[in-house]
Amino acid sequence: MNCWRRRQINSLLPPIYKCHLLTQILMTESIAKALKAIRVSHELTQTELAQKLQIGKSHLSEIESETKKPSLALLLRYSEAFDVPLSSILFLAEHIDEGIDETTEFISSKIIALLKFIQQWRSP
Repeated sequence: MNCWRRRQINSLLPPIYKCHLLTQILMTESIAKALKAIRVSHELTQTELAQKLQIGKSHLSEIESETKKPSLALLLRYSEAFDVPLSSILFLAEHIDEGIDETTEFISSKIIALLKFIQQWRSP
């Protein structure tokens, strides 16, 4: 990413997102799992979401299969497409890998339900 584009993206973000933690989350496979969970919870196919995000289906598939990492700009498009704060997406990514047990499954389902509620509440 060129320096101008990076400055443009950074100017859109609150200072909290410019930290090392964001980089760590983006570099883990948990972001892929979180993005896929959001798509599935909204009952969208990869093709439908790719069109909504204005990217290729193959690129979306590579992100969800952990072959490629999403850019910060793409995460912002996810945030806009699902009308969910970027912080909620990052929170889900940060906590999605804490082990698959009954508690984690329960919490994940509640987070996804909360994301759906936020989207419905904000929709006219």
